[in-house]
Amino acid sequence: MIKEIFMPQLGQTMEEGVISKWLKKEGEKVEKGEAVLEIATDKANLEVESFHKGYLRKILCPEGSTVPVTQTIALITDEPEEEIPEDYIKKVMKKVEKKEAKEAKTEVKEAKEAKAEKKAEPPRAGKVKASPLAKKIAREKGIDLSRIQGTGPGGRITREDVLSYIERGEEEGEKEEVAFTRIREIVARKMVESKRDAPHFYLSIEVDMKKAGELKEKEGVPYSAVIIKALSLALRKHAWMRSVWENGDLKERDSVDINVAIDTPEGLYAPLIKKADTKNIKEIAREVKALSLKAREGKLSPQELGIGVFTLSNLGMFGIDSFSAIIVPGQSGIMAVGEIKERVVVKEGMIGIRPIMKVVVSCDHRVVDGATGAKFLQTFKKTLEE
Repeated sequence: MIKEIFMPQLGQTMEEGVISKWLKKEGEKVEKGEAVLEIATDKANLEVESFHKGYLRKILCPEGSTVPVTQTIALITDEPEEEIPEDYIKKVMKKVEKKEAKEAKTEVKEAKEAKAEKKAEPPRAGKVKASPLAKKIAREKGIDLSRIQGTGPGGRITREDVLSYIERGEEEGEKEEVAFTRIREIVARKMVESKRDAPHFYLSIEVDMKKAGELKEKEGVPYSAVIIKALSLALRKHAWMRSVWENGDLKERDSVDINVAIDTPEGLYAPLIKKADTKNIKEIAREVKALSLKAREGKLSPQELGIGVFTLSNLGMFGIDSFSAIIVPGQSGIMAVGEIKERVVVKEGMIGIRPIMKVVVSCDHRVVDGATGAKFLQTFKKTLEE
């Protein structure tokens, strides 16, 4: 019996996925629930498990393919030598061929438009000819196609040429200076979208972290857990900061779910701490640690990468004093915290040295005004200081 593996829809907004790597080869046995491939979505790299037991007989979409959700990408049979009718393969490949034809047509159209725009320009020497998939892989890996010798018709660079070049580079220890990953592409698009749509304004404040530091030591947790807890309590008290501008109207969200920005070799992820206001500091610390590990391993689930009501970005560990962050689309604010430093301060007429943290909150002016944001920051400051 022939069974199909589909490109899964791992979230309501997911429309397509890129096949990063096949974990099984054609002819290999597959168990139900076993990971057979890795895909890259607009949020993370994820493993896809098989719903069937049998043998992986036919891979329809190779590594590097961009595939719409629900499209068939491979075939499994019960027996290793079971015959797969050619008509069956043609049927399931119909969507693939249709998409490739559409992409090719789009590429031709774009090429003609570009040619028309540059009609007055002299032709450039050394123009690179490459297949659409070769160009896609090269763009994602940050590779200059002019450095690759094509083996296709007329010297055209193929997918295999790019993959071979990458493999040779890895063997020789070659490192690309810039890797334009899928995550970097998504972050770039979303940040441009946010700055375009949301009118940003910024509020800053200094927080005395002496008592927060004492609590950190007593509980044996990092500062991030203490800050997240204080932020969650401030968000619970100020409903406007949990609201968002959506389709020309304001929408309040009740659950205090906070995204925490985490840097990884692949790019920036912001996993979700759900209902942070209901968790104690140790629970938050454990959750942040687990999510950070999964982010660096590329194993975050779509649920863990959901959009909360607010985002925390902390660059204190890099020695950054203060900075202003860009609001995540779907939210109305983001908090940026810097390094906690010993500073000379005047308190109650006395000069002393205190551990001070600078905080900057970026707000969407369609939802939050200056006074509302200031009151929210005062609550956050008071929570940490008292």
